[in-house]
Amino acid sequence: MIKSPPSKLLNFKPWLTVPEAAKHLSGICGEEVTEADILRLALDGHLKMSVNFVNKAHARPGQVVGYEAVKWGELPAKWVDKLISNYNLPAEGKGKPIFYITSLQIDDDNYLNLEEKVVVIEGVWDLPMIGNERIDIEHRYQIMTGGPPVELIGLDGPLVEGSNGVVCQLQEMFHDIHRYVAARRAQFVKLRKLELSKSNNRRKEKLLILRREKLEKLKKIEDEWNSYGRYYPAPCLPEDSVLVVRTEALREFEQLIAENSVTQTNPKKSDFSETERHTMLKLIIGMAIDGYRYDPNSTRNTATGNNKGSIKAALEMLGLSADEKTISKYLKQAAELYPEARPRKT
Repeated sequence: MIKSPPSKLLNFKPWLTVPEAAKHLSGICGEEVTEADILRLALDGHLKMSVNFVNKAHARPGQVVGYEAVKWGELPAKWVDKLISNYNLPAEGKGKPIFYITSLQIDDDNYLNLEEKVVVIEGVWDLPMIGNERIDIEHRYQIMTGGPPVELIGLDGPLVEGSNGVVCQLQEMFHDIHRYVAARRAQFVKLRKLELSKSNNRRKEKLLILRREKLEKLKKIEDEWNSYGRYYPAPCLPEDSVLVVRTEALREFEQLIAENSVTQTNPKKSDFSETERHTMLKLIIGMAIDGYRYDPNSTRNTATGNNKGSIKAALEMLGLSADEKTISKYLKQAAELYPEARPRKT
C-alpha cells in the first residue's frame, strides 16, 4: 500500500493550494504530478477541488430538490396571445398561460431552488463541477497544457457547495448606471448639514421632514435594486479567489491510489458472471418499473430522486443507503440491456 510520508505540518493545514497539492502527491506517487494533473483529476471526478474566497464573494443560496419540489413561473395568457399573433404561432394555445420551471436543472433528477436574496460568502467552498466552475477549470487546464481556449459559455453561473449542503450560485454586480447609491449619499449629506445648522425655526423643521422622507424613499429604491436588479450570474470564479484542495480530499485520493495499487498487484476476479449480471439488472429494472413507476423513456422519474416515494427513500426506511447517481447508473444499464421493459399502460 502506498502511504503518505509523515508530515506534521500537513496535519495542521485544512487545505493546500494547487501547487502544494501537486508537490505533495508527487511525493506520494513517486512520480511528477503537475498542477494540470490536479485540475484534470478534479474534472474527471477523482479529486474534490475547492475554492477559497480571499476577499469574499456575492452569491444566491439555494437547495437541491427533486422534480416534485421545483419552482414554477407563469407566462400570462395575454403575453402568450401576443407571441402567437406576432410570430404566427399555432392558435391552439391562445387564451392560455404557459407554465415553466424556474429552478435550475443540475442533472437528470435534481434541480436547484435559488433564493431571491444575495448574500456574502467567504472562506473555502467545494466545487461540484456542474456549472460554470467546470468550464472555468477546463479553460485553465487547456491553458496549462497548451490546448485551445474553451469558448463554451454557460448562463447558469459558477456553483459552490458548503459543508451544510447549501449550494450557492456566484453573482456579479451591474454598474450603478442609475446612480442610486450616489443619490442616496448626496441626500444624506444634505440632511446632515441641515441637522447641524444653527438655525432653529419652522422652515428648518419642515425641510428636515422632507429630506428624511426623500432619503427613506431613495434608500428603499436602492435596497430593491440591491436585492433584485443589481446582480446577475457570474461568468466564472472571481479573479481574487484561489483554487485549493482540502486535506481531507487529498487523504481520500491517497486511499484511492492505494486501493488501485493493490488491485493491480492482485487482480480480483469478478464475483458475477455475465449471465448473473444480466439477471441482476433484469430484476432491478423489473422491480423499479413495477414498484416505483420508473419509466426508462422519461427524463423525470420520482424513482431516481431524493424525494418521498423514490428508491433511495425506500432503502433509507429499511436502514440501507445508496446515492441517487448509483441508482440511476444501474437503472440506465438495465434499460439499455432490456429496452423492451416498459411501464404497463393503464
